[in-house]
Amino acid sequence: MTTVAEAFAEAVDHYRGNRLDEGEGLCRLILETVPDQPGALYLLSVILVRARRPAEAVEPLFRLGAVHPDHAGPPGLLEEVGCALLDLGRHGEAETCFRRALDLRPDLRTIHVNLGNALLVQSRFDEAEAAFARGAERHPDYAEAWHGVGVARAQRGHPDAAVEALRRAVALNPDLHPAYAHLGFILLQLGRNAEAEKALARAVSLAPADGDSHVLRGKAQGALVRLDDAAESFRRAHEIRPDDTDTLLQLGDTLVELSRLDEAREAYGRAIALRPERLGWRVRSALAQPLVPASAEEIAATRARLTAALDDIRGRSGTIDDPVAEVGRTTFDLAYHGLDDLPFQRTLAEIYLAACPDLGWTAPHLRNGPTPRDTTPRNPTPRPAGARIRIGFISEYLWHHTIGKLNRGFIAHLSRESFEVLVLRPPSRRDDTADAIDRSADRVVQIPGNLDEARRVIADLRLDALFYLDVGMMLFTYFLAYSRLAPVQAAIWGHPMTTGSPSMDYFLSATDMETPDGQAYYTERLIPLRHLPHFQRPPMPEPGPRPVRETFGLPTDARLYVCPQSLFKFHPDFDRTLSAILHGDPRGRLVLIGARYPHWNSMLLERFRITFGDAVERVVFLPYLREEDFLRLVADADAVLDTTPFCGGNSSLETFAMGAPIVTWPTRFLRGRITTAIYRAMGMDDLIVDSHEAYVAAALRLATDPDFQATMRARVVARAPVLYENMDAVRELERFFTAAVAAAERGAILPGWPLVE
Repeated sequence: MTTVAEAFAEAVDHYRGNRLDEGEGLCRLILETVPDQPGALYLLSVILVRARRPAEAVEPLFRLGAVHPDHAGPPGLLEEVGCALLDLGRHGEAETCFRRALDLRPDLRTIHVNLGNALLVQSRFDEAEAAFARGAERHPDYAEAWHGVGVARAQRGHPDAAVEALRRAVALNPDLHPAYAHLGFILLQLGRNAEAEKALARAVSLAPADGDSHVLRGKAQGALVRLDDAAESFRRAHEIRPDDTDTLLQLGDTLVELSRLDEAREAYGRAIALRPERLGWRVRSALAQPLVPASAEEIAATRARLTAALDDIRGRSGTIDDPVAEVGRTTFDLAYHGLDDLPFQRTLAEIYLAACPDLGWTAPHLRNGPTPRDTTPRNPTPRPAGARIRIGFISEYLWHHTIGKLNRGFIAHLSRESFEVLVLRPPSRRDDTADAIDRSADRVVQIPGNLDEARRVIADLRLDALFYLDVGMMLFTYFLAYSRLAPVQAAIWGHPMTTGSPSMDYFLSATDMETPDGQAYYTERLIPLRHLPHFQRPPMPEPGPRPVRETFGLPTDARLYVCPQSLFKFHPDFDRTLSAILHGDPRGRLVLIGARYPHWNSMLLERFRITFGDAVERVVFLPYLREEDFLRLVADADAVLDTTPFCGGNSSLETFAMGAPIVTWPTRFLRGRITTAIYRAMGMDDLIVDSHEAYVAAALRLATDPDFQATMRARVVARAPVLYENMDAVRELERFFTAAVAAAERGAILPGWPLVE
C-alpha cells in the first residue's frame, strides 16, 4: 500500500512535470485520508492557482492557515489568490488573503497596495488610505502606494491632498499611467483644466489604447476652449471603443459647439443606432442647431428640420430615463430666432412627459389638494391663520451673474412679516454675491443634482410658492420645472420665453415688455406687472481713469458704435441695419465683444463679409471683457446699439447706469422689448424705433450730432435712478404671490393682473 509520504512525493513529481490533473487528484486522495495534511493542502492550492482556478484554492489555503498557523503558506501565494479573488468580485475573501499575507510578511510592499485596493472596492475609504499609507511609509519610493493614497483621499473628499499624493506618485514613476489618469480626473473636477490636460496628455502617451484617458482629455480640452482638439480626443476614444454611446454623445456635443452640425448628427446617429429606444438622444440631435446662423434661410431650414424631427419622435415608442443626461440641451438657442417658439415648447413637453412620466411628479402633500391647474378644489389643509407665505427662489445662477444681480434684492427685501424666504441652491458656482444672497435669506437649502432627490428635498419644505428665476437656461432646473412641488409655481424673465411646462402656473413679465396679445405666446398665465420685475443696485465702476480706446487699441478719432451683446443675439436680418450704419458714417467703427469660443467670431465675421461688403474692415472684436471694462466701454461709446429681435436686459440696465443712451427696436416678444420697457420706466422714447430706416437714422444722429448726444446722455443720467432698488417692484411682487397663494387655496388661478385697477 502506498504511504501518504509516497503519494505526496508522486503528486510533487506530477506538479513539476506540469501534469496538474494527476497532481490534484493525488492531493485530494491524501486529504480524504488525512484531511489536515499540510503538504497536500499547500500543494493543492499551488496547483489550483497554476491551473487558473484561484477561487478553488481559497478553501485548502485557508484550512492550512487554520490548522497549521506556522505553515499558512507563502505570502506570495496568499497574495496571488487574493488578487484572483479581487478580480472575481469576492472582495471580503481577497481582503482576508492579503491580511494573512501581511501578518507573515509586513515588509512585502505589494500586499499593502492590494489590501488597499480590496478596501477601496468595498467603499471603506478611510481604511484603504491607511493601508496605502502604511505601504508608502515602509517604502517611501513606492509609487503605486502613493497612487493608492491619492485615490483614497479623493474618495474621502480631499481632492487637494489627493493631488499632492498623485504628484508624488508620478514623480517616483513617470511611467505610471493610472496615476496620471487619476491625477487628470481630479484636476478636472477642481477646475484646474490646464493642469488636467497636461496630466491626461501624459496618460494618453503611456496608454494610447485607454479610451477613458482620451475622454477625460477631451473634457479638459473642451473646458480650455480647444474644441477641435477635444473633438479629436473623443473621436480617438470612439475608435478604441466604437460601441460606447457616451463617447459618441460627447463627440456630437463638441461638434455642435464647433457648428459642424452634419458631423454632430452623424455622431448622434451612431449612438441612436446602438440604442434606438433612447428618445432623449433623438431630441438631443434634433435640438442641435447653428449657434451663429449664416442667414435667415438657414434659420428657417433649422426650424423646419426641428419640426419634422419632433413629429418623428412623437410617433415613436421609447423612453427617457434620465432627461438631464440623455437630452443634454434645452431650447435656449431657439429664442434668438425671433419667432414664436410656443409650438416647439408644447411639443417637447408632450414628448418628455410621455417618455418620462416621472417628470410630472407631484409632491405627496399636494396629491390630495388643489393646485392652480386643478379646477376642482379638494379641501386641502388650510394654512394656519397669520402664517407667513413660504417662498423658495431657485436658480443655478444666484451668484454674480445676471440672474443673481436681477433678483438678489427681492430675496433680501421681501417682507419678513408676510414671507419666509428660502434660497434653493442646485450645484453651482460660489462667490461674494452668492454669500451675500445667502446671508439675506431666512434659509438656504442645498439641492441635490439628481432630479429625484431634488424633488423630494423640495417637497419636504412644504413651500407655498416656488419661484423659478431662469427656466430654460440650464437643463436641471428646466426639467425640475415639470414637477409639481408647490401649490403656486411661477417663472420670470431670466430666460424670456415660455417654459412649456404644464406644471408652471404663471410667467411674470411687465406691461411694457408685452404686446396686447402677449398671452398667446405662453403656456402659463401671463402676469404683466406694472413695475419692471427686478431689484438691483446700479453698478459702481472702480475709481480712476482707464482710457478705453487706448486700452483696446481703438482709433481715437473714430466714432464707436458699440453693440455689447452676445454673438448669438446677432440675427442675420440685423446685418442690413448694422451695415447701413457703417456705410452712413465713414469714421464709424462697429465694436463687438468677442465670444468665449473664438470660432464664433470667425463665423460672424464671415457672414459680415457677405452682408457688409468693404465696411467689414471697420468691425472690431474686443476680447471678452471684465465687468469694469464693459462699463467703461459703453460709457465711452458714441452710440450704443441694441440687438434685435433679441435685445439686451441686464446689459441695458448697466449701460443706462453709466449714462449711455441705447438705440433699440422692439419686437412682438418679451425678449425683444426689455430695453423698450426700461426706457418707458424712465419716461423716454426718443431712441425707440420701429423700422430699419429709423434705427439707422437714430444711430447716426446719436453718434454724429454732439448736441443730441449730450441731451440724451443728460436725460438718461437724470432718469436712470428710477431703475434701481425700486421698492415698489418688491411690494408688487409681494401682492402677486399673496394673491396667487390665496387663489391656490381655493383651487383657482388668478385671472390676470392687476386684480384691482
